[in-house]
Amino acid sequence: MKFALTHLALATSLLLTSCSNEVEPGGAASVNAILYVIESTGATVDVTQVQYTDTAGDTVTELNPTLPWSAQATIGDAQSARLIVEGSTGAASEITARIQDDPAEVSTPSTYGETTCAENTANCSIDISVAF
Repeated sequence: MKFALTHLALATSLLLTSCSNEVEPGGAASVNAILYVIESTGATVDVTQVQYTDTAGDTVTELNPTLPWSAQATIGDAQSARLIVEGSTGAASEITARIQDDPAEVSTPSTYGETTCAENTANCSIDISVAF
C-alpha cells in the first residue's frame, strides 16, 4: 500500500509540473486571429469614426467607414484587442459592434465582446476591450 501511495504521489507531481500555460524558452507564443465587426440595421445610421488595435498593437483610426465594416488582426497572448465606434442612430436603427474569432481561421467563431447602440441615440459611443 505504501508503495502504491508513493507512486501515486510521484505521478501526480509529474502531471502537475507538465501542465502549464507558460511558453517554453524559445517556444512560440499563441496568437488569436480575430475579426472586428460593425453592422447596422435601419436606414438612419451614421458611423463617424472607428478605432481598433491592429496586429502590431497600434491604434488605427478610420473616418466615416461604409457599413457593414470589418477588419482582421492577430493578437498575441497577454495583449488586448480594442474597438471604439462613434456615431448616431435614428428611428428603427441600431449599430452593433463586436470582437470575435476570425471565421476564416476558426470553424466555430466565438464572440469576445459585443455592444449595440439602440435607436435614436444621438451620441452612440461603443468601447469594447478584450484581453487575451
